[in-house]
Amino acid sequence: MLYLRNRLADYEVFVAEFYMERGAYVGAANRARYVVENYPDAPAIEAALALLSDAYEKLGLSSLAQDTDKVLIATYGEDALKPRKRGLFERLLPRRRAEPSLEEAAAAVKD
Repeated sequence: MLYLRNRLADYEVFVAEFYMERGAYVGAANRARYVVENYPDAPAIEAALALLSDAYEKLGLSSLAQDTDKVLIATYGEDALKPRKRGLFERLLPRRRAEPSLEEAAAAVKD
Protein backbone atom coordinates (compact mmCIF):
# COMPACT_ATOMS: atom_id res chain seq x y z
CA MET A 1 0.00 0.00 0.00
CA LEU A 2 2.81 2.40 0.82
CA TYR A 3 4.39 1.74 -2.54
CA LEU A 4 1.16 2.66 -4.32
CA ARG A 5 0.74 5.81 -2.24
CA ASN A 6 4.29 6.90 -3.02
CA ARG A 7 3.86 6.18 -6.73
CA LEU A 8 0.65 8.22 -6.84
CA ALA A 9 2.35 11.11 -5.06
CA ASP A 10 5.34 10.90 -7.42
CA TYR A 11 3.02 10.95 -10.41
CA GLU A 12 1.25 14.08 -9.15
CA VAL A 13 4.62 15.79 -8.69
CA PHE A 14 5.63 14.62 -12.17
CA VAL A 15 2.52 16.26 -13.65
CA ALA A 16 3.06 19.42 -11.58
CA GLU A 17 6.62 19.71 -12.94
CA PHE A 18 5.28 19.22 -16.45
CA TYR A 19 2.79 22.04 -15.87
CA MET A 20 5.56 24.30 -14.54
CA GLU A 21 7.62 23.70 -17.67
CA ARG A 22 4.62 24.60 -19.80
CA GLY A 23 3.81 27.74 -17.82
CA ALA A 24 0.55 26.37 -16.41
CA TYR A 25 1.26 27.62 -12.90
CA VAL A 26 -2.29 27.31 -11.55
CA GLY A 27 -2.41 23.65 -12.59
CA ALA A 28 1.03 23.04 -11.08
CA ALA A 29 -0.01 24.66 -7.81
CA ASN A 30 -3.19 22.58 -7.69
CA ARG A 31 -1.31 19.33 -8.31
CA ALA A 32 1.37 20.15 -5.74
CA ARG A 33 -1.24 21.19 -3.15
CA TYR A 34 -3.12 17.94 -3.80
CA VAL A 35 0.02 15.95 -2.93
CA VAL A 36 0.51 17.89 0.31
CA GLU A 37 -3.13 17.47 1.32
CA ASN A 38 -3.68 13.84 0.32
CA TYR A 39 -0.28 12.13 0.70
CA PRO A 40 1.15 13.74 3.87
CA ASP A 41 3.64 10.93 4.59
CA ALA A 42 4.93 10.42 1.05
CA PRO A 43 8.57 11.21 0.26
CA ALA A 44 7.39 13.45 -2.61
CA ILE A 45 6.13 16.08 -0.15
CA GLU A 46 9.41 18.01 -0.24
CA ALA A 47 9.31 18.29 -4.04
CA ALA A 48 5.60 19.17 -3.91
CA LEU A 49 6.21 21.98 -1.43
CA ALA A 50 9.07 23.35 -3.53
CA LEU A 51 6.89 23.26 -6.65
CA LEU A 52 4.02 24.88 -4.78
CA SER A 53 6.29 27.70 -3.65
CA ASP A 54 7.64 28.20 -7.18
CA ALA A 55 4.14 28.20 -8.67
CA TYR A 56 2.90 30.73 -6.12
CA GLU A 57 5.90 32.94 -6.89
CA LYS A 58 5.22 32.78 -10.64
CA LEU A 59 1.57 33.65 -10.00
CA GLY A 60 2.56 36.71 -7.98
CA LEU A 61 1.29 35.26 -4.71
CA SER A 62 4.42 36.04 -2.74
CA SER A 63 2.80 35.80 0.70
CA LEU A 64 1.67 32.23 -0.05
CA ALA A 65 5.12 31.45 -1.47
CA GLN A 66 6.77 32.75 1.71
CA ASP A 67 4.42 30.69 3.89
CA THR A 68 5.21 27.60 1.85
CA ASP A 69 8.94 28.32 2.14
CA LYS A 70 8.57 28.57 5.93
CA VAL A 71 6.94 25.14 6.02
CA LEU A 72 9.64 23.76 3.73
CA ILE A 73 12.44 25.15 5.94
CA ALA A 74 10.79 24.03 9.17
CA THR A 75 10.31 20.52 7.85
CA TYR A 76 13.39 19.92 5.70
CA GLY A 77 15.91 22.61 6.70
CA GLU A 78 17.56 25.43 4.76
CA ASP A 79 18.87 23.05 2.08
CA ALA A 80 15.33 22.49 0.85
CA LEU A 81 15.31 25.96 -0.74
CA LYS A 82 18.38 25.26 -2.87
CA PRO A 83 17.55 24.63 -6.53
CA ARG A 84 17.22 20.99 -7.39
CA LYS A 85 19.65 19.66 -9.94
CA ARG A 86 17.14 17.46 -11.72
CA GLY A 87 13.46 17.34 -10.95
CA LEU A 88 11.39 14.21 -10.80
CA PHE A 89 10.08 14.97 -14.29
CA GLU A 90 13.60 14.86 -15.72
CA ARG A 91 14.54 11.74 -13.75
CA LEU A 92 11.58 9.76 -15.02
CA LEU A 93 12.09 10.56 -18.68
CA PRO A 94 14.83 8.78 -20.56
CA ARG A 95 17.63 10.96 -21.80
CA ARG A 96 17.03 11.93 -25.40
CA ARG A 97 19.78 11.69 -27.91
CA ALA A 98 20.39 14.74 -30.04
CA GLU A 99 18.64 14.46 -33.37
CA PRO A 100 21.08 13.94 -36.26
CA SER A 101 21.49 16.79 -38.68
CA LEU A 102 20.20 16.44 -42.21
CA GLU A 103 23.74 15.85 -43.48
CA GLU A 104 24.38 13.11 -40.91
CA ALA A 105 21.11 11.40 -41.80
CA ALA A 106 21.94 11.55 -45.53
CA ALA A 107 25.42 10.12 -44.90
CA ALA A 108 23.95 7.26 -42.84
CA VAL A 109 21.54 6.39 -45.67
CA LYS A 110 24.37 6.32 -48.21
CA ASP A 111 26.42 3.90 -46.10
